[in-house]
Amino acid sequence: MSQFCPPEHFETTQMIAEPFQPRDAQQLFDNLLSDSRVTEYIPLATHATIEQTKLYIRLAGIAWNYGHAYMWALKDRELEQIVGLLEMRPMLPRIEFGLLTSQKPGMKRFRPALEIFIKALRWASRQDGVYRMQVTCDPEGKSASCVERLGFVYEACLTNWEARPMRNLPVGDMLMFSMLYPFAQLTKLFEDESSAAQSSATEFILNNNVSKKEGLNAEFELFAAPPLLNARIANATT
Repeated sequence: MSQFCPPEHFETTQMIAEPFQPRDAQQLFDNLLSDSRVTEYIPLATHATIEQTKLYIRLAGIAWNYGHAYMWALKDRELEQIVGLLEMRPMLPRIEFGLLTSQKPGMKRFRPALEIFIKALRWASRQDGVYRMQVTCDPEGKSASCVERLGFVYEACLTNWEARPMRNLPVGDMLMFSMLYPFAQLTKLFEDESSAAQSSATEFILNNNVSKKEGLNAEFELFAAPPLLNARIANATT
């Protein structure tokens, strides 16, 4: 059992993040994992059957119990639907984060998902032994400028970094961004932890990240989404 123990829940006025449950399979499948728009920029093949999603949930629970990775379903309070996924992967002294949001009409909730992500960042930045937080973004995606406004700093382009099954590519490149202890960038941007302040900061990031041409309905494939369990799923279903 890992000594790194994140909370089971992160909450805002609009959204709650909680560990996967077996009952979540249908919503995860319908709103996220069966949608090729969601999986286009990550090393996860689009789920063809709900059985794959059920297995994904079981493996996520195993990873949580052993401290290998922590994954949360992001549930919109008003819709009562899962509209995103959050992953925290501790490899102390570093932690890698991932975030996915739904691209279905009526299910896009990027702002609330970003607020949850900020809460997870703040929590992780205060834990003993954490000296580096990192994310990776696809060079062809729209995430890079957003993570920079969160305080992450570009480090490198990682060549041939991970698979891209949904783009018919054997491998793809990724951009690496990091935030280092004492995480001054994060503290400066989000000194006030109130919900109103978090929402205001999130609006600032989004308004300065998305061009007027794209608008706020542009598709986001934020960071390195939950690929950790993909190899095990593939092996278990072949």
